[in-house]
Amino acid sequence: MLDSATREPLLSTVEAATCLALSPRTLEAYRRKGGGPVFVALSRNVVRYRRSDLDAWVTSRSAPHTARARALVA
Repeated sequence: MLDSATREPLLSTVEAATCLALSPRTLEAYRRKGGGPVFVALSRNVVRYRRSDLDAWVTSRSAPHTARARALVA
C-alpha cells in the first residue's frame, strides 16, 4: 500500500518494528502512551507507518552524550 500524497510505501506495525529493531508490542505501547514515531491511522484497527517518519523519529532520538540520551527516553 502506498501513501497517496508521497507515493511512499506504508508499513505495517510488524514491518516498522523490524526496521527499528523493536518488538511490535513496543510500537503499540508508543502509540498508546506517545513518544513513538508518527503513524497513519487508516481505520480503528489498521495502523501504518511511513519509512520517512521512522527515520525522522530515529534522528530525533540521537544524543551526543548519555545524559541527553536519558532525557530522551524518560
